[in-house]
Amino acid sequence: MSESSIDSLEKLYARRCHCGLNALNLTAWTDLNAGRRFYKCPRPKVTSCGYWEWQDKQQLPPRAVTVIVDLKGKLDVMKVERNKLKRIVDGMEKAERDNLEILFEEMKFISA
Repeated sequence: MSESSIDSLEKLYARRCHCGLNALNLTAWTDLNAGRRFYKCPRPKVTSCGYWEWQDKQQLPPRAVTVIVDLKGKLDVMKVERNKLKRIVDGMEKAERDNLEILFEEMKFISA
């Protein structure tokens, strides 16, 4: 796809909020609307103009929503597991660093 056709697609799907800013194009992750794309004002909630619109006018098929929600649940479980393993590895690295510092100090003492 050429760069100009990408630009024209972006212009075709671009939306402006009531503030006149380019609206964010995001994906919903709620169980009811998982996978649906929508536009919203890019400003924080307290200063937002409240612009919000679905990109598509209909909900995804129930099976697609089920698959997306299931995969999101599995991803969330994997993120928890990854964080747990990261903490374990970080602890092992710290213990190894501490051991090396002790050995280094002992070697300095022996060589002195």
